[in-house]
Amino acid sequence: MKTITFNLMVLAVMLLSFSGQSQTYVYDDNVNSGIFFQGTDGAEVANPISDSVNSSSTCAMSSTDGNWQQIQFFPNISVSTGDKFYFSVYNPNNVGPGQIQFEYASAPGVWQYGGDVSYDSNAANGWIEHNVNLNSHAGEVINKIIFMPAGNNSSSVYVDNIYVHTESIINPPSGPTYVYNDNVSSGIFFESTNGGEVANPVSDDVNSSANCAFSGTDNPFPWLEIQFFPTPSYTPVSGDKLFFSVYNPNASPGAQIQFNSGAFFGGNVTYDATNTTGWVEYSIDLDDEIGNEITQVVIFPTEGTSIGVYLDNIYFHNESVLSPPSSGTTYVYNEDVSSGIFFESTNGGEVANPVSDAVNSSANCAFSGTDNPFPWLELQFFPTPAYTPVAGDKLFFSIYNPNSSPGAQIQFNSGAFFGGNVTYDANNTTGWVEYSIDLDDEIGSQITQIILYPTEGTNIGVYIDNIYFSNSSVLSVENSAFVEEGIFINQEGVVNFERSQNGTELYVFDITGRLIFNEVINGKTSENTLNKRGIYIVKAANEHGITTKKLGF
Repeated sequence: MKTITFNLMVLAVMLLSFSGQSQTYVYDDNVNSGIFFQGTDGAEVANPISDSVNSSSTCAMSSTDGNWQQIQFFPNISVSTGDKFYFSVYNPNNVGPGQIQFEYASAPGVWQYGGDVSYDSNAANGWIEHNVNLNSHAGEVINKIIFMPAGNNSSSVYVDNIYVHTESIINPPSGPTYVYNDNVSSGIFFESTNGGEVANPVSDDVNSSANCAFSGTDNPFPWLEIQFFPTPSYTPVSGDKLFFSVYNPNASPGAQIQFNSGAFFGGNVTYDATNTTGWVEYSIDLDDEIGNEITQVVIFPTEGTSIGVYLDNIYFHNESVLSPPSSGTTYVYNEDVSSGIFFESTNGGEVANPVSDAVNSSANCAFSGTDNPFPWLELQFFPTPAYTPVAGDKLFFSIYNPNSSPGAQIQFNSGAFFGGNVTYDANNTTGWVEYSIDLDDEIGSQITQIILYPTEGTNIGVYIDNIYFSNSSVLSVENSAFVEEGIFINQEGVVNFERSQNGTELYVFDITGRLIFNEVINGKTSENTLNKRGIYIVKAANEHGITTKKLGF
């Protein structure tokens, strides 16, 4: 896995180039949003260990005067959906977990729980970056961070490089690291005597490889296994997953993954019905393995049975590199797509958009109405054609909620499938906010009807728009620019830079967030060419920082 290392000046420029937040960086060698140390010996000190994660000259050290010693920071951060709170920790005394709390500008003196953080054991030897998700704080302005880095312990912990963003700027996305596919073997061991590499029995959009691995059916012990040996070994960073594709014609119930002869437990995976007729990709989070060197991937693909299962395309990455459904982002309802709609309320209907903003500038939208003949007033939408979710898909929708309805519930197909509950945040009382629900429980199930209860059993009127299926939001692309740099896609599908580049890392994603290609640019043009017209997300990183742009050709 390629790692891009930045020095502090690069980090500062990068952060200044990001848009969407009034102040992204909270604390580093160049930025100090105000700091308070509880205890007599907490202070800013010389960095005790300089490495590739943190080479700052100074950092913050927590006090040893007691347990739960606080370091407080005073930023002014407007939090958006998708944001995370990042910080680097050097933890020589191996204490923790740490805890983070916040205060909102709207509720001074009231602590809002941020999260507990169990530190990677590697942080005892050097700096490691950690993060907590801020989705539950979206729409709020955080003006105080209360960080108790040692938790219920009186030992010192060192903290630095605190910032808010959607992804790490210390460990930016890189290309996938393959363990096994048609081109990469990495070493493989089959426990079954009739397990082995075989011709791919079914070639489809998910896996068209010529060959794949077959688990076998000769099961001398429960939990028949296939072992893979990544070469070189792989050390996960925050956000990484292990991806693998399965064709399961005889309906094995699921799989279990372990690493390094069981030293690290990866997780259990329940297969969905669609992999009995074709390949389906699955993944497991590697958050518990961050910083642990993985030298062996042990997959038990048949959950203790003697059923034969086919495996392929095993890789480490922070997102799937396989093709999403050919439809990509599938809209159910917006300015251009209706798909059929039913309003239960007699005064519900399509109306002029009451507030146009960056999230939704449509001329029209749907209004739930206020005439509530029954509890849980509903709107029904009818996707045309019907939609069948795959792993990673979500249902997205935008809400303007001027009268403070508490939340929504989503069901599918007259209640046959339960989608989920959504609690609204305060920001949607003044403008549009996008929400989403995971569709993991609906993978492989054909969705013909979406039933949206947008007001949680009340008669409060709510506005709804931009309903679509996808694996990532199409509204969350941040536009920023390199200092003195420009990027565009020419008519041949080649990414062009206005100025010659030297070692610029280029990532091109489609509008669903799927990585199309990744290369290093030396010169003005990409070697790879886009062969399909459309909208793409182009991300580039060099000594001037990082830029992300939405471009079309």
